[in-house]
Amino acid sequence: MGRPRTGQGGKALKKIGIIEPCLPSPAKTPPSGPDWLHEIKHDGFRIMARRDAKGVRLYTRYGNDFTKRL
Repeated sequence: MGRPRTGQGGKALKKIGIIEPCLPSPAKTPPSGPDWLHEIKHDGFRIMARRDAKGVRLYTRYGNDFTKRL
């Protein structure tokens, strides 16, 4: 499975039962208040895990199976 065209990552993820992740946005300062959570942006892959009766599978944000690469 190759990398889907822009905008198709969500379709690929829905097909395998994963909700499309929110992507981080750059900001000069983080929002404040008790209702905010923050994520530090590190270089690398955004990986999502899916667990079912067959086991755990790891997917990129484009829906590519990354399980055997780790």
